This record gives sequence, C-alpha cells and structure tokens, in this order.
Amino acid sequence: FADLIRTRDPAVLATCNIVVDVGVVYDESKQRFDHHQRGFTEVFGHGSTTKLSSAGLVYKHFGKEFIANATQPPVDNGEVEKLWLKLYKEFIEAIDAIDNVISQYLSDIKASRVGHLNPAWNQLQTVDTQFGEASRLTGEEFLGRLDYYANAWLPAKGSLTLIYCQKQGNHRLDQQDHSS
Repeated sequence: FADLIRTRDPAVLATCNIVVDVGVVYDESKQRFDHHQRGFTEVFGHGSTTKLSSAGLVYKHFGKEFIANATQPPVDNGEVEKLWLKLYKEFIEAIDAIDNVISQYLSDIKASRVGHLNPAWNQLQTVDTQFGEASRLTGEEFLGRLDYYANAWLPAKGSLTLIYCQKQGNHRLDQQDHSS
C-alpha cells in the first residue's frame, strides 16, 4: 500500500497519484475524487439517488476491481456486479448519505462508531492517529461484509434461484438478477 498523506496544501496534492476528499476536483482521468464543489450531483445510479461522497466516488470507480481481486472471479463476472451493487446498497450508500447529511442515516452505527474516534479537546491523540483507526475499523467492516456477501449471501441466493427455476420447470437459469 502507498503512504497516506493528509493535507489540503495544493502543492502537496499536486504530487499525489490519487487525491480523495480534498482539492475540490472530481476528475477520474486525473485520479481526483472530491465531492465538495458547487453543483456536484454525481450519484451511484442503479436505483440510488443518494449524492456520492468521496468514498462513493472511489467505490463507483474502483469497487468492482477491488471485489474481483478480493474474491478472485474476473471483474466482468456477473457475481462481481451483484456483490458491487449489494455492498453499495448495504454499506457504502450509508457513508455517502452521512457525509451529505441525509438525516435518516445520521444515527447509523458506523457513523456513531467512527464519530466517537474523534479526539476530545483534552485528549492527546492526534486527528491523524484517530483517522488511521477509523480507516482500519471501516475497512475491517467492509471486508467482513464482502466476505459474508461473497461466501454466504451470494451462494444462498444462487441456491434459491435454482430451486425456484426447478419448481417452475425451467432448468436453465436466467443470468439476470431479479431481486436484491
């Protein structure tokens, strides 16, 4: 993994390969993923209308590749697409909503756990140290969900689809996903 640099200094940002959540630029071709500019309206799509946070932007552009690398099927495999959509709906969308202050998500347990990592005014921990802990905590939860969805939810869904098709007398499985 590359070093993580936390800064808002434009001179430092200009030296970075990828910039996330700062810089007021969203440009995939330049690897800049900020959502703080006026008029930003990017959404994930696929039925979601929640405005993306920087986390959602990174997930939208790199999520399938990450899932494929972690679970081993090729990135264009239909299972990767299903996992990508499921993880957005069940995990990333709440992060997008919280970052964009959508009230129905503000009591989300992830937000509460991460929010409590902010150091109190009289604590010695630095924001950077706590940011690292929040990143670790969120990453572990994401990987846990990916593991569950890839190894329990997806196989169960496939089994139920097979049983349904057999009951309907259709032994050829339709490759399209008709439910979430």
